[in-house]
Amino acid sequence: MRRLLTVRNRTTLVAAVVVAVALCIGAVGLVGLVRDRLIEGQRTAAELRSEDVASLAESGELPDDLSYPGEDDGLTQVIDSGGSVVAATDNLDGEPPISDLRPDGDDPESEIVNGLPIGEGGRFVVVATSIATDNGTFTILSSATLGETDETVRAMSVALALGIPVLVALVAIVTRALVGRALLPVERMSREASEITEQDLHRRLVEPGTGDEVDRLAGTLNEMLGRLDAANALQWRFVTDASHELRSPLASARAALEVAVAHPDKIDAQHAM
Repeated sequence: MRRLLTVRNRTTLVAAVVVAVALCIGAVGLVGLVRDRLIEGQRTAAELRSEDVASLAESGELPDDLSYPGEDDGLTQVIDSGGSVVAATDNLDGEPPISDLRPDGDDPESEIVNGLPIGEGGRFVVVATSIATDNGTFTILSSATLGETDETVRAMSVALALGIPVLVALVAIVTRALVGRALLPVERMSREASEITEQDLHRRLVEPGTGDEVDRLAGTLNEMLGRLDAANALQWRFVTDASHELRSPLASARAALEVAVAHPDKIDAQHAM
């Protein structure tokens, strides 16, 4: 567990988690933004089509068939005030209104619906526009498919779901390598410091000379070694001086004891005490 919680592993884990969270948030925002922009583009296309049909209705030239030549996926209906379909594209011939939207003012309204009677179903954006003509008030319902939009969003989501783990893994690998390279001087100093014993306190660590935190750490450790070396020298000097000062009294005491042992009769009672 202690090996797993090294500075390198912790830094790598933090970097990977931060990048993963940031990428996930960014991916969700990007997918949502692209989806909204694509839907807005389809909504705009439907509004332009409804404006074209509205111009025909205002001029009294509204045909029964609203299909454009070569168009297969456009969905348009014109609804009268009674709710009946008075004109539609071929793909909605005989179908009821595709939406219940009936705007009260001039501003169009829109909604997203599912399962319209065209193609394989799917989602559609429907734009409703009301227009007053000499023949009455009509509601124009124009729709655009969101199949390509949903497919694009789905493909983007899959790409991001596959790409984000790869990016996180690359960040983790690069971070681990960079942190390991940055910690190489620290590991070297650790090995050098472990080799310094009491007999070679004069040795010093190699300072990288980079001027960063590692360089300052090496300088601080060398200063500490210098103080330890000075304290060790002072201790040895004290021991040497003390042993020298104690050598003569001890020698005299030893000689007196030896004489006393050899000639006990020559030692008076006062010395014996």
